[in-house]
Amino acid sequence: MKEPKDRAYWEKRSSIITVKMADNLLDIIHSFDSDFRLNYKGYSYIGLTRHRVSNNFVDFRPTPDYLFFGPRIEETDEIHNLLKAAGFHDTVYRQDRYRVKLCPGDIESQAALLTQLIEKAFRKAGI
Repeated sequence: MKEPKDRAYWEKRSSIITVKMADNLLDIIHSFDSDFRLNYKGYSYIGLTRHRVSNNFVDFRPTPDYLFFGPRIEETDEIHNLLKAAGFHDTVYRQDRYRVKLCPGDIESQAALLTQLIEKAFRKAGI
């Protein structure tokens, strides 16, 4: 029997700390729209729902040590440079998303940049 994909599953698969980091990013998302909720049902990521409909303009891939944050935005030199200047040197772009590797503490120290990325993804999604 398959294990249900819920918060407990993700905390066991990754860590309580990295799943909590997704909560912290959700708090930023709520500054744009408070109807979004984390959706734990994905096999390889935590997504978002709004009014019970999936809308993954950002996604989250927790690991035991990091949270990969995936805003769906256009790839630009400006964004690459902002990410590098903030110390996110392991960032890649694939499947229409940046993959930003966040360590504990990065959300607090880079809140302005992360808010900017979330806003760009939110606007691109047309919400």
